[in-house]
Amino acid sequence: MNKTVGIIFPSMGRARIALLLFASIVFSSNAFGAEIRVFCTFGLQGAITQLGPQFERETGNKLIITFGPTGSVAARVKNGEPFDMVIVSDTAMAGLVKLGKVVEQGRTDIARVGISVAIRRGDSRPDISSVESFKAVLLAAKSISYTNPVDGGFSGVYFAELVKRLGIAEKLAPKTKLARGGTSSGALVASGEAEIASQTTSATNSMAISPSRCVSTTERSFQPVRP
Repeated sequence: MNKTVGIIFPSMGRARIALLLFASIVFSSNAFGAEIRVFCTFGLQGAITQLGPQFERETGNKLIITFGPTGSVAARVKNGEPFDMVIVSDTAMAGLVKLGKVVEQGRTDIARVGISVAIRRGDSRPDISSVESFKAVLLAAKSISYTNPVDGGFSGVYFAELVKRLGIAEKLAPKTKLARGGTSSGALVASGEAEIASQTTSATNSMAISPSRCVSTTERSFQPVRP
């Protein structure tokens, strides 16, 4: 049974995300004490990984979760792979609804994922408090990294569009190191291969081992957030 329970976007705390997410699984599925197959974008990997075991203990259901960039997750659905729940961005979800792959009535907004800048731990915090200062930081950086938009990852697609909108895409291209979908652009910062990276805030904050830290953008015009 293919039901959608997830797009990413109005803001709510982790407890509320858990309540909505797992209640949606339980009440939208006829399978109790059985396997529930979930396709999930990397944007919520940290939260789902932590909350999944609790859900399994409380319900007796077993979660089989496949994480990936939004593009590859949507492709699995388009290609007819069996699933019970899919969690992707609103744009990808709209495409799946249009193709008749998921049911519009089963669609639920469960979380909000922002885009952040990651720097190597110990480096000076850059000024990204305005559009102009953000542009200046990117232009001054020796190297930058973000997920290859070809792979369909939400943050990579958004950041590629952002630098075009800012009019600096051509200037950044020679010093840009694209991370493959399924890998972290923040990891390139941690390893010293890139000076600055852009990825989802949740992905950056989940890098507990890597020596990088998150610098969230404060200018609302940077954020791809739907009302």
